[in-house]
Amino acid sequence: MSNLKINNQYDSLFRVKINNNPKQAIKIAKEQYQVGHDRNNDVLKGSALNNLGLVFEREGEIDTARIMYSKALQHFEKAKYTTGKIRSMNNIAMLNTHLGEYKVAQNILWDALQLSIKTDDKKSKAMLTGNLGYLYENMSLYDSAGYYYLKSIQHSQAINDSLKEANAWGNLAVIMKNKGSYDSTISYIHKSLSLRASLDDKLGMAIDQHTLAQVYQHLGYFEKAEENFLSALAIGNELEHQMLISVAGGNYANLLEKNQKFEEAKSIILNNVLPIDESMNNSTGVAHSYNSLGKLESELGNFSNAINYHKRALNIYKEAGKRSGIEDVFTSMGVTLSTYGKYELSNEYLDSAIIIGLEIQDYPSLPLMYKTKAQNQYFLKDYKNALEMELQYAIYNDTIYNREKLKVVNELQIKYETEKKKLENTLLKASLIEEKLVNEQQRLKIIGTSIGMVLLASLLGLYVRSFKKEKKLRKRIEILNREVHHRVKNNLAIIKRLISISINDQDPDSVRKSEELLSRVESISLLHDILCAQDNTDQVDLKLYLEKLCNCIQDIIQSPKIKLHINSDSNLLIKADPAYPIGLITNEIVTNSFKHGFPNVEEGNIHISVKKEKEYLMINYRDDGLGISENFNIKSSNSYGMKLIKGLSEQLKGHIKLEPSENGTFFSLKIPLYEKEENINR
Repeated sequence: MSNLKINNQYDSLFRVKINNNPKQAIKIAKEQYQVGHDRNNDVLKGSALNNLGLVFEREGEIDTARIMYSKALQHFEKAKYTTGKIRSMNNIAMLNTHLGEYKVAQNILWDALQLSIKTDDKKSKAMLTGNLGYLYENMSLYDSAGYYYLKSIQHSQAINDSLKEANAWGNLAVIMKNKGSYDSTISYIHKSLSLRASLDDKLGMAIDQHTLAQVYQHLGYFEKAEENFLSALAIGNELEHQMLISVAGGNYANLLEKNQKFEEAKSIILNNVLPIDESMNNSTGVAHSYNSLGKLESELGNFSNAINYHKRALNIYKEAGKRSGIEDVFTSMGVTLSTYGKYELSNEYLDSAIIIGLEIQDYPSLPLMYKTKAQNQYFLKDYKNALEMELQYAIYNDTIYNREKLKVVNELQIKYETEKKKLENTLLKASLIEEKLVNEQQRLKIIGTSIGMVLLASLLGLYVRSFKKEKKLRKRIEILNREVHHRVKNNLAIIKRLISISINDQDPDSVRKSEELLSRVESISLLHDILCAQDNTDQVDLKLYLEKLCNCIQDIIQSPKIKLHINSDSNLLIKADPAYPIGLITNEIVTNSFKHGFPNVEEGNIHISVKKEKEYLMINYRDDGLGISENFNIKSSNSYGMKLIKGLSEQLKGHIKLEPSENGTFFSLKIPLYEKEENINR
């Protein structure tokens, strides 16, 4: 048997044992080296040393592993065995990646990849592109990492290497998790798990389950997260895989922290995770453990211990140049300092965390940073910046939730418009065919009738299928649009809460302005409340909306003695788009009456009438208050409220009138409908 065949047999046996029985794997590698020595074959000796290096690296004996890889490389160079040389270079690069020596690892991997391209070594290209992806992932360069993982998948599929393909899918899933694309993450994980199950790859399955557990934790499915963490840990203990036990144990402790099981989480890190990281010289793992302990000490009320652990973690991450780790510690420091009232110092750390988070596209972590900053600004009585931070929190929180959803909405909308256009073209063709058949009827009456029946039957079938597709697409778009309305509703609730908080700490003039702003936001928020509560998110009952809006304004301004009377046609439904400006206009008029129309009076009345008159919607408003000056001209008024009314009425293509009446103030709004409806809905 040739030396190369013997070498391949030993390598195959080693790969089987390294995950399930490391001691047996070492025995196989030593025997492989002895055979190489007896046969004076450098390929066998180099492969054996490579395999021994893998075992030592997993056991945390980094220096010994480095020596094994370097000696293996020397044997392969001596034998001029390019495949072995590439494998040794890859192992050295991955060792440097784990140690945070990213530039060294990058240069070695690039040299190895160029060598594999030169020799057209397809297996090596699949391996090296996957490991370049892993390197860039550790450098927090997620777009580059994703590119190389996809390249690895392509190379792996070309050579039918299911294991490398599974590894690439699993790693790509981690990238999607880090970018907040959880639907894609779950999809890629299941592709990886399916391949690993067919290979009985227990270690790979444990790693995938660990990633899946992290996704479920982000989504709030804590029971599913715990189930997958424990499964990953069970396999780690079975295989005695120290790195897996460390990583999965640390993240399981994080889950326990989220469930406020602080002492239990602290015990796992101190007794299980940290000792393993220290024994393996896993600096980034140690840093992660320190940062987690800092969070737990903060929750347990031990402020000085918390800060000490955070600083120790920060020093390690800075030394390793791991930006994602630095960002995580800055965030943790910010939260801890905020908890203990150090708001300004907390903001300094959070600002640094936000800068890094935006640079490395760590969108899932941004909401916590902005939320904590908003709380800090509130306690510092900086309400303007508090509102700005709350808005940033809402934006990034919704970005995570809705990125996939909005993408689907857009895709469905495009597909719907395409199907609609196809249907219109089909019906146009049918009309032309029918016209042609009529013209030919006299000359080919029998044949024409037969053809017409066949064509009409075919077109009817096509129309029915297109109609079903259109109906299905409309239903899906409606469901997703309702979810978007719900998220907007939540964001508006945040804004209202901040405005309400600020009212209590302002001077009278600022209170007045804040109340006006609150009522304007409320007019928009109420419409979303109504739309979220009904099946049809495209139309709204105008009477119901105006009743709720006026009652809400009365609660804000606290004028219980003013009676509201709304008279409207029954089931007066209008599209949601024009309802927004109508609500804002109504808000301005009603608020003005409450504040200025009834000073020092026991009671008063406001009457609103909403009717459809031919092609127009008519809204008439009367109150029996003091009224406005006879010289008042809405067109020349410079007040913000009047400017808003004029601008919104122009948007609606409507006509307004505001004038004194015999007993108070009269206002009317006339809006075109039906054939001019496109003007309203722009």
